[in-house]
Amino acid sequence: MQQHAQERARLTFKRESLLREVANLSRELEVRSCELEQLDSDSAAVTSLTNSTAQEISHLQEKKQALLRCAVDLKEMIEDSLDRF
Repeated sequence: MQQHAQERARLTFKRESLLREVANLSRELEVRSCELEQLDSDSAAVTSLTNSTAQEISHLQEKKQALLRCAVDLKEMIEDSLDRF
């Protein structure tokens, strides 16, 4: 009978230990889940910034090309003007 009581106490202790471990793992899982949600949000923000930066770079490259064409036209106008004098 005493051996049965000892086995029951051991199993009860083991069960409580496992319940604590499950509770700890559940808390850790919740923390990791929150971290993943934050990372997803950060990733979306970075992707959005990357896209808008790429668009801005493209826009600036177009402006640069337009300014270069204007500079070439202006240079030609100046050279034509100087040739007349």
